[in-house]
Amino acid sequence: MLTLLGACTTPLNFSWPSGPQRPQLYYISTPFNEAEFAHYDGRGRSSISGQAFVRVPGSLIEAAGSEVVVVPDTSYTRELWRPARSGRYTRVANFDPRYFKYRRAVIADGNGNFRFTGLPAGDYIVQTNVYIPAEGRTVFLHRRVTVEESAAANIILSDLNQQ
Repeated sequence: MLTLLGACTTPLNFSWPSGPQRPQLYYISTPFNEAEFAHYDGRGRSSISGQAFVRVPGSLIEAAGSEVVVVPDTSYTRELWRPARSGRYTRVANFDPRYFKYRRAVIADGNGNFRFTGLPAGDYIVQTNVYIPAEGRTVFLHRRVTVEESAAANIILSDLNQQ
């Protein structure tokens, strides 16, 4: 599960499956641009809901109890998610803590369902992780979604629709 530490001096840390792995640092080259995030400051009247799961042979593993995160889709955010998507990095060395102001998180229910309300209209990235016990691995799921003013976007977040 993606674990974000709130201390301003602490780099962003990603938790990956256990095993021998040497921490790899990722350095963000895109500066945090407050103007890109400004539209997403505060509450709106839109929502994003859906279900997150991974298909494995013979079964479906829901994101039950997993943290689901929604963040504005900005140049900084797209680069920030790069280390998590690649699986090669365990820490972001130069993370900007202003990001936390725009990050929203919920815990998926027992069926992997989630819902974010009070969002300003705009473009977002929704992400979560699903642990597959039989394989001892974690699958990072993410999806870009656009939500219109006063609208409700309903999405499926799975290994079948990764962008």
